[in-house]
Amino acid sequence: MDIAIQILLLFIEHSGEIPFSLEIKATVENGVTSLGVDLTALDSFLFQPGFCQRVEYFKVRVHPFSHHGLPASWYGHLNSGSFANLKELHISHQLGGGARRPEHRQKHVSLANIPNLHRLLLHNFFHRCSMPSSVTALQLHGVAIETCVDLLLECPRISVFQCRSPRVNAPGDIGYPFPEGAIVLENLHFLEWGFNFEDSDWFNTFYQCVRAPNLTRLRLTGYSDVWQLPPALLEFLSSSAHLRHLTLENLRNSETHDICDIFSRVPQISDLIVKDRVNGTYSCYREVLQALEPSKGMQDVSSKAPVPSYLPTLRTLTLTHTREDKSNILGNLQFNILDMVEARAPIEDCVKLNITLNNFCSDFKWEDYHRVKFEEFSRKNRLEILINPTDVM
Repeated sequence: MDIAIQILLLFIEHSGEIPFSLEIKATVENGVTSLGVDLTALDSFLFQPGFCQRVEYFKVRVHPFSHHGLPASWYGHLNSGSFANLKELHISHQLGGGARRPEHRQKHVSLANIPNLHRLLLHNFFHRCSMPSSVTALQLHGVAIETCVDLLLECPRISVFQCRSPRVNAPGDIGYPFPEGAIVLENLHFLEWGFNFEDSDWFNTFYQCVRAPNLTRLRLTGYSDVWQLPPALLEFLSSSAHLRHLTLENLRNSETHDICDIFSRVPQISDLIVKDRVNGTYSCYREVLQALEPSKGMQDVSSKAPVPSYLPTLRTLTLTHTREDKSNILGNLQFNILDMVEARAPIEDCVKLNITLNNFCSDFKWEDYHRVKFEEFSRKNRLEILINPTDVM
């Protein structure tokens, strides 16, 4: 018997009624590797009722060369009602496994009988799935888009919904039907929805149907080089009056007017993060900085009155670079940063701005002119800049 399993057996026998967390890294069925645990060897004792009811956190990671994913019996055990105190569940398939085969995507599993489940994380999960109404936080990565929408709509208490890299059959081929009428998610406070702009028609329908009136945090993440905002996204933003924190991620090949369109719908934003996890470029950040200049942040939107899109109540701006800064992006951005700060300084409704620049060139030094100007704005309590973030100005 595997030593890890022996230790777990001893714990079960001698730990009394102590609630605990359990993490399992599964091995390959044929035993080629010894870096994990054979799931089938656990089946006989892991799901004993007296043991299950003590588990409050359960995480299982399936090896990338596992051809069957979790044993089918495990879903039955998880849904048997024995995990009465389970609050958080993670199921993760590493890339490379046979669990991605099309027939697995047609399988439906139910976790609806875990009565106190609050947080669920699914990573590269390929089945349709149903949840208990108690779930308040969903984190989905590489999950079929039909499952993502199913879970979002069937969890009435959902407050945190994060969806990254949803899986579709092919770009532009999403056939999920939405019910007629508006879908109001009253409890949703944080929404992250990563999407391919090639599916903009479907996402346009999504944003037409869904409303989150109490949303406070939104992260928009793109997965293609095509920039085409779903028009209904702007209406969705307009309906989110409590939104304060906005993250724009991987939105490449954008134009300043695209960013202005977004900002004009949410002028109340106080915290803005811009990052690119793939190939962040100078223009990726430049367009945002230009949109934050009041002179360029005024435009007409469905009326003759100018609409401010420079986010006057913005307090923190974070630009995050995720690649080695070989092209001296920050050296170019210092001009745009100064232009933006100078343009905002005389505007009475613009508050002090705290700028954080992450993962840029570690030995970067401001040019003398820019350094002096930034120090001047800092003395006037209009600006604070952190680089990487160690040096504070």
